This record gives sequence, structure tokens and C-alpha cells, in this order.
Amino acid sequence: MNLRSARAIFDYCEVEGVEARELEAFPLSFSIGLKLTCWSPALFVYPDRIAIPFFDMRRTYALTPDAARFMMSVMHIALRESNPDYENVELEILRLTNTDARTVHSIQKIPGSLYSYEQLEEMVWETQSLWVDIQTERQDRRRRSGDKWGEGDLFA
Repeated sequence: MNLRSARAIFDYCEVEGVEARELEAFPLSFSIGLKLTCWSPALFVYPDRIAIPFFDMRRTYALTPDAARFMMSVMHIALRESNPDYENVELEILRLTNTDARTVHSIQKIPGSLYSYEQLEEMVWETQSLWVDIQTERQDRRRRSGDKWGEGDLFA
């Protein structure tokens, strides 16, 4: 996180009256062995509500509606469903703008319903499968080209 982003989040918390508290939570585990944590380890205590934020800090290509739905779904299952203490806590995406000021916009509602655990697991499995295919193709291409990358002494 760079200084402008940190300043924007600090300013947002000052203006909104947010006090942050530590959030202890376990990642969401999938049967393929992958564990996901996509939230900040903080509870944002607003004057009128409590929320768990996900920071979308990218300057370009902000979360698409489907990606926001995915993130909110992961947070919902990992936090609300797994811990009754958090069932009434709000989930939010804090989007930092692509300006020099890096202002923060809160997204608390997303269109459509949340994904189920089974739907999330299928999406994660598909993504992991694609990544394995990409890595395998890269290794095959390297072998065919005669590139010796990854072979030999570590400190040659």
C-alpha cells in the first residue's frame, strides 16, 4: 500500500468516524486445498454500523460486478456463516479512485444474490485448472526452445 492510499483510507476513517478493531477469522477452505482470505483483518466500527472491508486498491480495472459478487460471497461464507458473532456485520468493498487524491468509495450492496459455497468452489477449481494449464504450456514452450531456465547451480 502506498502513502497516498494509506492517507486516503485514514482520511475516510476520520470523515466517517470509523474506529478499526482487529478481526480474527479463518480463511475459507476449498476441497482442492486452496484457502482464501480476501478481507482486511479489521472490523470497521462506524457510528451506526460495523463492517468488514475488502480494499479494492487497483488504479485501473476495478472489480467487475461479478468479481464484487465473488468477494462478497467469500466474505459472507467465511465470516458470517462460519461465525454467528458476525452474522449481522455488514460487508463492504472500499474502492480507491484512480486519482492523485485516491479517495475512497464504499460499496455495500451488490446486484444479484451471493454465490453458494458450491458455486465458489467450482469457480476456484476452474481458475486453478486454467492456471495449471498456463504453467504447463509455459514449461513445455521453454523445454522446446532449449531454454535451460530452472536447471543448474543456484549460484552459478
